[in-house]
Amino acid sequence: MIADLAWRVHQLAAWADPPSPSGGPVPNITPSQNAPGADALTQVVGALMTYGLLGGFAGGVISLIVFGLGRWIGNPMAAIVGRVGMFAALAVFVLIGAAPALANWAFNLGASISVG
Repeated sequence: MIADLAWRVHQLAAWADPPSPSGGPVPNITPSQNAPGADALTQVVGALMTYGLLGGFAGGVISLIVFGLGRWIGNPMAAIVGRVGMFAALAVFVLIGAAPALANWAFNLGASISVG
């Protein structure tokens, strides 16, 4: 039992500090702004964010109308669905607005991990 535990600790230690594939130092790779197609891809992502914001706005307007009609005709289920839709549209706005900051945070977190 002790030998099995020691073997598991040894395997965990080997996993936590893996050697580089070539046995040498791990290369330092950073993203390049001059990559082929980077400008076009940036425009495509910007357009997708714009379409997402327009879709969120349309969903918010439709949800506001459903909420108002549900309250006006006395249908509580329609009012609840409209209210949920408005909060979902708000969440879409927050996520789309925070997407670049979240991507940079995740990239910096990953870049801060050092091997060896």
